[in-house]
Amino acid sequence: MESGLAGRRSQTVEWMADLAREEGVKLIMIYDGWLPERPSGGVRLGSLKSQVPLSVVGGDEVAFYAPDHNAIATLRPQIAVWAAGLPKEAYFEIDQPALAPSVSGVAPLEGLAKR
Repeated sequence: MESGLAGRRSQTVEWMADLAREEGVKLIMIYDGWLPERPSGGVRLGSLKSQVPLSVVGGDEVAFYAPDHNAIATLRPQIAVWAAGLPKEAYFEIDQPALAPSVSGVAPLEGLAKR
């Protein structure tokens, strides 16, 4: 973890990717507004949203990122199963560009948009 912390001190955004790789992070969930710059390797999958007004520190939307393109095929079906169990006031909105079929063997997710 030392190199990730050292990167943070150097004021570059690549420390996030280094730290995620070192710690074996499989899914990254962040408030985009808190970290307007992100490492080049992450792929935005979509975001968890609420249909009711919330008073939360980071906002009412949490962005989900794959640490790299190789993780998309594994994460997509897992997110689909998870999203199916969300309460009716919440939904997962898919970022289609990040999930495009250009990633071999990955079909688009269905049925995860607002219910």
